Amino acid sequence: MCPLTKHPTSFNAPHLRVAAEYIPAIRAGRKTTTIRKGRRTFDHEVILLKSGNASETVKITEVKHTAFKCLTEEDARKDGFASLEELKLALLKHYSDLQDDDWVTIFSFELLSNALS
Repeated sequence: MCPLTKHPTSFNAPHLRVAAEYIPAIRAGRKTTTIRKGRRTFDHEVILLKSGNASETVKITEVKHTAFKCLTEEDARKDGFASLEELKLALLKHYSDLQDDDWVTIFSFELLSNALS
């Protein structure tokens, strides 16, 4: 009898972590970007946005770099916020040392689970 090869029951898919409070806006299509401190790149087109046990599969459609002070009202709207001030306060909550001249990376994405429904 041949031995069975044990296969892992999970794998580490490429992902970005998001706060749980943002999952409903992602699922509803109100949040179509996520912003990270620094100049970041991402080599994968399809990734998971994860928060605890919740996750959504998304396709990265654009990666843009800008200074924190150059974020716009449109950036805030795409990130699910009502105003630029709200967005900046949220980013400062996650990155307390963020300064006006610091780079941020804006990942635009398309929710794939909506495309499959």
